[in-house]
Amino acid sequence: MKKDILLTVILCIGFFLRFYNLPQTMTFIGDQGWFYLSARDILLTGNIPLVGIASSHPWLHQGPLWTYILALIFWIFKFNPVAPAYFTAILGVLTVWLMYKVGSELFSKKVGLIAAALYATSPLIVVHSRMPYHTSPIPFFTLLFIYALYKWIKGNPNFFPFVILFLSILYNLELFTAVLWLVVIIVLIFGVLKKKMWLLRILNRKILFLSTLFFIIPMIPILIYDTQNGFPQTVKFIAWIGYRTLNFFGFPSIHANVVSENLNLSIITSVSYIKQLIFLPNETIALFIFILSFGFFFTKLYCNRKKGDVAYIILGLTLIISFLGYFVNKIPSGAYIPVFFPLIIFLIALFFENLIKFRFSKIPSLLTLLILAFILFFNVYSLISQNYLAKKRYSFVDRLNASKQIVKIANGRSYNVIGKGEGSQFKSFTMNYEYLAWWLGEGESEKKENLRFVIKETSSGIIITKHETNSK
Repeated sequence: MKKDILLTVILCIGFFLRFYNLPQTMTFIGDQGWFYLSARDILLTGNIPLVGIASSHPWLHQGPLWTYILALIFWIFKFNPVAPAYFTAILGVLTVWLMYKVGSELFSKKVGLIAAALYATSPLIVVHSRMPYHTSPIPFFTLLFIYALYKWIKGNPNFFPFVILFLSILYNLELFTAVLWLVVIIVLIFGVLKKKMWLLRILNRKILFLSTLFFIIPMIPILIYDTQNGFPQTVKFIAWIGYRTLNFFGFPSIHANVVSENLNLSIITSVSYIKQLIFLPNETIALFIFILSFGFFFTKLYCNRKKGDVAYIILGLTLIISFLGYFVNKIPSGAYIPVFFPLIIFLIALFFENLIKFRFSKIPSLLTLLILAFILFFNVYSLISQNYLAKKRYSFVDRLNASKQIVKIANGRSYNVIGKGEGSQFKSFTMNYEYLAWWLGEGESEKKENLRFVIKETSSGIIITKHETNSK
């Protein structure tokens, strides 16, 4: 009964943090605009894209699933640009509950509650939940993948097709999640070598048929695209992963003239993510908690290696493979981070649960609860007082006001929008403004016009400059 009450309180806090003042503080970057325009065009022109936005390597694209989800939301809510944020916020609250569900079944109800509380209040996770983007559903499906993998290895072969389904969905959402296929490959190899019964049980027609079907259905658009474009999303992508792995371990680069991100930058960026994920007010405390939790988990995993705790093995293997993929890629992209949200939160929850179970005295247990309450309270306080980290970026409202200004000045005339300054080298830089101006009723012209607006995002504000020529 007490645990049900605590879970209800946690869900209410998670709901409040994800919905409070949402339209004013949600993120709306140019890449989001790309997805918005692509989803809009599905409904207006019937043009259904087979892939999503290009990745940091232009020949590779994200999957189209998020575009399809946006199109459905726009169809229901008449292209309202805030509606997708409410969708991801709801999904974020469901993920809080799923943290409890998965944590309780894999470890204990106490771990489930701690994990849910940490997940509900983590500043980085909350901000991410309020951002309608292709990476936002990743933690939800990562948890489902872990849960299905656990249930399969524990003896239920009917969950194996769902392992494949969730992997296909995750690949559709973000290419980086392809590293999770390696987790399943390692598990399969282990099962073959040890002749495990949970592996043998999937070798029947029904399971194999469903697994194939569940893989193909989310991948149909990508597979069609691949057959028309030389298989960049599958065959070439797999070869590229192999090359990057060899390159990480010293194999000479075939693009020696291309400057890649260095390890120091990756570490600095990663530390910033850890601070926002674990304890926003103080970087040192956040790192201390992360290192202790990481050390505790892998020490316990090593000490209990003969017992073969499936839950610990799955979590440990998924963490190692994900971290390896993160550093092999050498690009500290924020799009890679959502995979780690549930994994790292479970590490911390297991660490705190172990401290609470301290047998020799109640004092350490009470102190641990106070520390946990301290972390939760100050994360919530810092998140709200810093306006959901809006000081570090422009919010939806900032860009909406800028778009209103453009529409007002244009006054019905055809115009173009041009980006200037940091980030303007990317094609998607002005696409968020383009969608908002279209939604306001005066979208950008596809032709070259006399009237042009130059947008520059600076530390002091969004600067819009009007340029007009006498001839096109």
